[in-house]
Amino acid sequence: MPTDRIRESPGDRAGWLALADWLAEQGRDDEAVAVRVLWRTLRDNLSCASLDDTLADVARNAGVLGAIAREKQRQADETPPV
Repeated sequence: MPTDRIRESPGDRAGWLALADWLAEQGRDDEAVAVRVLWRTLRDNLSCASLDDTLADVARNAGVLGAIAREKQRQADETPPV
């Protein structure tokens, strides 16, 4: 599971994206988009919670977090480049 990579290097974006891809392959689309878009927040959460607890929170709140992540992505896609 891609969590080993995150445990070794929580600041490595590629590890979080690998986890997001894995979640999507498992049909866990809300969790996948949440991890893909909100990975920095999840990384920062590791200062006060374990990775397992953080991902359990993502799973428990997948619907809400997925919707927030999709909205953030939509806004980013609509922002014209400078």
